[in-house]
Formats: sequence, structure tokens, C-alpha cells
Amino acid sequence: MVAKRPMRAQKPDTAWILRMAAAQILYMDSVPDAAAVNEAVKLAGATGPKAFINGTLRSFVRRKGTFSFPDREKNAGRYLQIRYSVPGWIVQEVTRAAGEERAEEVLAAFGREAPLFIRVNTSRISAAALEEKLSAAGIHVCRRQEAPGILSIENFGAVEAIPGFAEGEFYVQDLSAAAAYGAAGFIPGGAVLDVCGAPGGKSVQAALLMREKGEPGTVLSCDISEKRLARTADNVRRLDLPEITVQCRSAVESCAADEKMYDTVIADVPCSGLGDLRRKPDIRLRVRRADSRALVPVQRKILAASFPAVKPGGRLIYSTCTIAGAENQGNARWFAAHFPVKKCFEKLYLPDDHWPGDGFYAAVFERI
Repeated sequence: MVAKRPMRAQKPDTAWILRMAAAQILYMDSVPDAAAVNEAVKLAGATGPKAFINGTLRSFVRRKGTFSFPDREKNAGRYLQIRYSVPGWIVQEVTRAAGEERAEEVLAAFGREAPLFIRVNTSRISAAALEEKLSAAGIHVCRRQEAPGILSIENFGAVEAIPGFAEGEFYVQDLSAAAAYGAAGFIPGGAVLDVCGAPGGKSVQAALLMREKGEPGTVLSCDISEKRLARTADNVRRLDLPEITVQCRSAVESCAADEKMYDTVIADVPCSGLGDLRRKPDIRLRVRRADSRALVPVQRKILAASFPAVKPGGRLIYSTCTIAGAENQGNARWFAAHFPVKKCFEKLYLPDDHWPGDGFYAAVFERI
């Protein structure tokens, strides 16, 4: 320990000044150590603990070559926590999900820059034609065999400025979600209810998959947030998919008019978001285990409220963008134990050296 008091005992402003300066000293070669220390002292302001920050960081500079990670063999959990800057409970969730041998590979992937994936609007343009169009604009494109219609792109600016965006020729969708919903199975010409639909990615994929099978269906995309539904409506107009309609309503309450009306019900529920660590690094500091556990009753309410809308023989797709076991497999077991369904698909996607998508979970149930 360099500071006389642990970080958890510091005032938040002081702790963050120390963290930022330490990052500059350790990882930013273009910033001289003395400059990092001086700027940190300035950030403390007129009433801040300037002497403490100055002394702590100067001691840090003197000792920076002596720091080492905990011994992985003696305490793997502590090593992973420090090495990849994640709380211990997230290390435990990753280890449970990936296994001890693969946990470090997954945590390393969560620390890398997230790639951008787009799904081709095949009702307007083919994947080959869009790939050619983007390549001509200097954008590096790779077609993903894991999910038909998905491209990964590099060397682009703002998404809205990418050729084809304004024309509705693609939308942004992560590889893991695309692969999961591609495997879920949508009946051509079927009726689909998306109970937590905003901003519309799953609804759009359902509509396109049915079109690609030769017979457009209907999709009702619902959400409790009018603001988020407005984004869904914008996406639907841009992509020109009139079979999708939007409706503002709560997912935790059943609608009597929906009973046994839908071939497929999508429940992509609110979750702790641990699968998005690459895109939302603040989750590491903001979300606690208690927050994850508190979401489970809400997720189960959504499952229970969604079930009546499924036709006999129809399917309910449950998904999250987290890796937390209680929110994923735990809820799937609960649902199968309390409702007349059989599970026909389940997969947890984890980023690693071989899979570039985000962390994502999906389970598909057929109503008996």
C-alpha cells in the first residue's frame, strides 16, 4: 500500500484523482511522471488535500517499478480481480460461467475494445452489395459466418454517417444477440410479441427473418418508455418495416387481448448488463451483486406476464445481456418448473479469443 489510508476510506474526489494520476504514471508514456503529479495536485483545488495527494503520488512514482500482481496460483480470484480491474463478485460470475481455465481469457476479452457489428436489411440490399458499398468507402468489412446477414466493420466514423444508414440498409446489432435469435426459430408469416422491445433490434430481426423465409409476419414491439419507443419507431421507419407496430405498455402486466395470440413472444428483459462490460465499463463500478439479485423478481414477473400470450406449441424467447447465473439459468429453471413448457434451446455467449460478440444469454421454451 502506498497511501496511508486505503482507497475506500478516501473521499470520492480524492480517490478518483489518485486513480487517474496512477493510470497516467503507469500506462501513459507521453505524460511525464512529474506532470501527472502536478496536474493531480491542481485538480485537488484550493481546499483539497494537496499535500496528501502530492506525497502519495511521489511515493507511487518511486515505487512504480516494484508493483506486482497477486500470485495467481495462490489466489486466482484476487489475481483476476486486480489484473482485469473488476470486482470480486464479477470474477466469481465469470468463473462460474466460463470455468476456471477459461475465466482469464473471458476477462481479458471484456477489457478489449468492442467491435461493431451490423445486420443487413435484406429487404433492401444483399449482404454482398452492402459489403461492396462499404468497402468502396474505405470501411473494412468482414462477413460473419456465425450469423447470416451480420457484418463486422472497422475504420468508420459516426454510425449515422456510414453509407447506407440513412437509406435503412442496415442497423447495429451485436453478433451474440444475432446468433441467438437466429437459432431461436421464427415461423414464416407468424405473429410476434416483443414485450421489452425498445430500441427495436430484436423486433427488426424477427421481421427480417420471417421475410427471409418467404412470408412476412407481424410484430408488436412494446416498451414502458415512450422515449425509447420513439427510437424504435424511428428505426422501423428508416428500415421500412411496416409489419412492426409499437405500443407503450408495461411488461410486468399481462394483456387479456393477447391470450394465446402469438407464435413467438420475445422477453429480452432488463438485466445487470454484465455482458456489455466492453461497451459500458462503468458497470464495473456501478453495479453490485445486490443489484443483480434484485432484478430477478422483476424478470420473473415479466416471464409470468408474457407466458399467457404464447399459443399452444408457440415459443417464448427469454434473453439477457448479462452473464449472471441467477438472472439467466436460474430464471430459466424457475420458468420451466412453474409453467407448462419445454426448453428447446439454451446458450450463454461469452467473449473470448474465438468469439468476438458480447456476453449474452438466450433460452427458448415451447408451450406444451
